[in-house]
Amino acid sequence: MSFCATASLVAMAELWPRHGRATQAPWFIAGPQRAWDWAVAMAAVSLIAGLATAPFALQHFNRMATYGLFANFAADLVASLVLMPALVVSAVGEALGVPELWLSPVLAVAHWAANAILAIAHLFATAPGAVKTLPSAPEAALLTAFLGIVFACLWRGGLRWLAVPLACAVLVWPRPPAPVGWIAADGNNAALAVDGRVVVLKPKVRAFASQAWATRRGFTTPFDPEAEARLAYDCDRSGCLPLGGAQPAIGAWWSKKVLPSRERLDALCRVSDLLILRADVTPPPSCAGTLVLTSAAFTRGGAAEIYAQHDGWRLEWANTSRGRRPWTGGEGEDAQPRDAASGVSDSGG
Repeated sequence: MSFCATASLVAMAELWPRHGRATQAPWFIAGPQRAWDWAVAMAAVSLIAGLATAPFALQHFNRMATYGLFANFAADLVASLVLMPALVVSAVGEALGVPELWLSPVLAVAHWAANAILAIAHLFATAPGAVKTLPSAPEAALLTAFLGIVFACLWRGGLRWLAVPLACAVLVWPRPPAPVGWIAADGNNAALAVDGRVVVLKPKVRAFASQAWATRRGFTTPFDPEAEARLAYDCDRSGCLPLGGAQPAIGAWWSKKVLPSRERLDALCRVSDLLILRADVTPPPSCAGTLVLTSAAFTRGGAAEIYAQHDGWRLEWANTSRGRRPWTGGEGEDAQPRDAASGVSDSGG
């Protein structure tokens, strides 16, 4: 991001129009003109740097600041005109041994400026529609955008503008179908995507992981996650029973130490499309039509995303997508679960 921002500012400096030597003008005319020139330059710097880093922010953080230009301009103005001069004066004063009492007004100004910048950030961050959330695009989109930015910055002449559409690849690239659910790497939590919002079965468990998944896929988080979960699931410390309506219906028995009763296990199997079964028990015959995922599946596959397909549900495992790494012990594609009956399947109907 820093490389693209710097390169884009250098390219902007090359394209910035140069005016001839200004004629002598009274201060009340020259002053406002010079202030206007500096304001336009600061706005241009904020806009160009923001556009150059936008593809990376969208791809990795899935956020686009709607008022970013105005927030940066206001904060830069306070920082450049008030905060930094006050800090320089105080630093020089301390180096020269100026008494602390004399520097107190300068430090008070710096304190006010820092608080003003925080207030500006809070104002624009909490404004209606301040942040737009978008799902991540395929990896090829970010590479295309990066090459477009580099070409537009390095090439001289009108041909550089042909790369601008490439630089927008992350924004316009078609997204693949989004997953309809997610299961944590240890099978101790799961989430569903319902009408663009996330329903987390255990909102207080693996909260960072579930939030990261929701953000990456462009889903919103409900204001009250626990109330949202209670509408779709009957959960206790040991398991969750789907109440119907949400698809796929994910049932779960979280506990490894406490074994489920036969009746509870049958009830979970009857109403679940997918069943997370962390206890060391054999699934009953009532689970014949249910995709059962045991601890062995998550040990080999890691976290999983659930995708809808015409004949059931398909799981994509994190270890399979990650591929081979030196620190995974050689596990890559071979780590993909295969057997549905043992709870290590990559698909189910």
